[in-house]
Amino acid sequence: MNLTIQLTPEDYVQACNINMRPRPVLKWAGYLLLVLAAFAVVISLLFAVSDGEGFFIPVFLVFMLAYFAFLFLFLVPRRVRKIFWQQKAMQIPYSYTVTDEAVMTKSEISEEKLPWNPLLSGY
Repeated sequence: MNLTIQLTPEDYVQACNINMRPRPVLKWAGYLLLVLAAFAVVISLLFAVSDGEGFFIPVFLVFMLAYFAFLFLFLVPRRVRKIFWQQKAMQIPYSYTVTDEAVMTKSEISEEKLPWNPLLSGY
């Protein structure tokens, strides 16, 4: 069986997103913090509208949430794509061949044979 693979910038971005994924407990803690921040913005806006002053807290929280959205939805993927384009070895296609004896990989810069049973190959 032969398989040829070539990474794209989007593949690399998705791999980095998987690497940044938090543990489930931290993920739910982050969701809770987002809900609390949204609740604080709504409550602060209600008090600011009724009092006519005190817009600092909701403006700060909105800017903080907008910054994190901008960071994780725009800046990080942009930096990851830039790294992908700088690394020429990531852009070349790789060919994989699976046989009964081994898995062989081949590209313009390398070639490797990985036997299924290393004891038979003399390693």
